[in-house]
Amino acid sequence: MKSVLAVLATVLFTLGFVCFANAAELEYTTQQALVVAIDSGNRVIVRFGSEFRPANLKGVMASWKGAGGECFAEDSRQYLVKEILGKTVIVDWDSGDKVDKNGNLLVYLSYAGVDINAAVLEKGHGWVPKMFPADRKEAYLAIAKKAWEAGLGLWKSCDGQEFLKPHIPK
Repeated sequence: MKSVLAVLATVLFTLGFVCFANAAELEYTTQQALVVAIDSGNRVIVRFGSEFRPANLKGVMASWKGAGGECFAEDSRQYLVKEILGKTVIVDWDSGDKVDKNGNLLVYLSYAGVDINAAVLEKGHGWVPKMFPADRKEAYLAIAKKAWEAGLGLWKSCDGQEFLKPHIPK
């Protein structure tokens, strides 16, 4: 029994090491990836070749389930489903962080020449997190402000909700 456990532990360790090595080998250059799943209005699962990676849209935060954010969470998620699920997108990177503390990639996505991160903001499906740096932050804040002023998306559906007040673009 001990030898079976030792073999199993060795196999699991080796698989973990191989997965870690593959993650470390990911090149942070502009490249294509297939969007295979949408977790939320700002989190997707992408496939680079045979490697699947969770990725957050850099410079974008969207409603989530819990903490009052459920007022627009599914609408935001469905927007990304409609726009990019099953499609090959261009992945670009910020000059700063490439991965967050949870191991999610931090990416800019584009499809058919459209900046998907900006489109999420333009349609009112998200906001710009003020606490995180991003190369495109100023441009994204201007886009989010227009959506807020027009009362689009979550700015209309979630109006007045406490969780959203600190994120109103000024």
